[in-house]
Parts: sequence; structure tokens; C-alpha cells
Amino acid sequence: MKQKKQILSASKIKTFESCSWKFWCNYFLHLPQESNDGARRGTVCHLIFELLVDPRHKNHFDLIVSSSSLSGSEAIARLVRKALKREEGYSEENYLLCEEMILIGLNNDFYGSKGIVNSPEKEFLLENKKPEYKIRGFIDKPIEYEKKLKIVDY
Repeated sequence: MKQKKQILSASKIKTFESCSWKFWCNYFLHLPQESNDGARRGTVCHLIFELLVDPRHKNHFDLIVSSSSLSGSEAIARLVRKALKREEGYSEENYLLCEEMILIGLNNDFYGSKGIVNSPEKEFLLENKKPEYKIRGFIDKPIEYEKKLKIVDY
């Protein structure tokens, strides 16, 4: 039986570097993976950043940043709680840690001053012939400046 070729991603490469057995179990044997609170929080924060990068939601960004709290936008605060519950990781501690991470992200040039955010969540595929491999991934937020491109990974 011919083995299906794997398309690599940053997370697959990181898993392989940390533990080849875990890589084999995850991507070849497809064993179920346990999640953890850190991964759950990361998923929720990523969701919020994806939403807020859209110019239609800038008002929520403004409310959160001006109040230094997710409660500045009750809709976003509610979404964080709901997403944590969906990830089976809701606790007040996880909510507060998500809030802290989101505030750090929003207060660090989130919209790329003097730059343009085009095509967030941009997929890419790198292919090589010798040695043969493919790497697929997503750029969370490319910020284009006059003479450079800043790639932001949430």
C-alpha cells in the first residue's frame, strides 16, 4: 500500500522537532489528541483577533482599548465566554488570561500604523522538487508597508 504524502505545516514541523513519536501518532495513526487550557485560550484569542482585524468591527476594538477591558465591548466579552465554554475550558481564570492576551495583541500596533492590512488569513503553499516536500500554512495578518511586508502570527 502506497503511503500518502504529507503536506507539512508549521505545527507539524514543530511537533516533529519536539517528538517524532507524537508526530507519528498524530499525523499517521490519527490518534485523538488531548487539548489543554493554553491551547484553548490560544484558539479563543485567535478567533477574536480574526474578527477585530476586519474594519467593520473597529468599533469593538476602540471600545476595548479605550476601557482596557473586554467588558468595553459586551459583545466581545460574551463571545470570549461562549467560545471558552465551547472549547470546554471556561473558568474565570481562563477568561482573565484571554483578556490579558487580547489586550496585549490589540495594544501592539494591531492595525499596522502606516501600513495596510490586506487579505488576513492568507493561505500559502510552498512546493519543492529536490528534496520533494510541500508546506502549507496561513498568514494570520500580512501588513504591507511601502518597502516591506510584516507577517503577523497570532
